[in-house]
Amino acid sequence: MQALLEYMLKALISHPEELRITQYVDQHQNLVLEIFVNSADRGAMIGRQGATLNAIEEVLVFYAQKNNLSKPNLKIIG
Repeated sequence: MQALLEYMLKALISHPEELRITQYVDQHQNLVLEIFVNSADRGAMIGRQGATLNAIEEVLVFYAQKNNLSKPNLKIIG
């Protein structure tokens, strides 16, 4: 799932070399994907009224369902 997210985000942002994604399971057994991006890329990644980020989340939820994984929680840092 981390590779899929990285693939989608690198196509959207201006500084793909600064993109870092950390995947872990928190204390409540939730899958968390932390996204570290250049602060100039946050707007492009989130999109107008969150539309781009919502679309990315929908793709990840579909991927998780197809692969019997838990729904990911995205945490944006940067």
